[in-house]
Amino acid sequence: MTEDQIERRVERIMDTLDARLMSGSLSQSDYDQEVKRLHDWAEEQYRILKSLRKQDEFSQWAAL
Repeated sequence: MTEDQIERRVERIMDTLDARLMSGSLSQSDYDQEVKRLHDWAEEQYRILKSLRKQDEFSQWAAL
């Protein structure tokens, strides 16, 4: 997954959460909980992406 893909997914989910909060189908407490879960998921995706990039850089360097 690329940074752009992560950001687009987060934006789509946030739009959905915002709409649910505004319509009353999601409480503020549940909204806050979901936003935290989404944030944690995105942070993990960025960590994975960074790790993969480092592995790729090392592989290229080690091949020299």
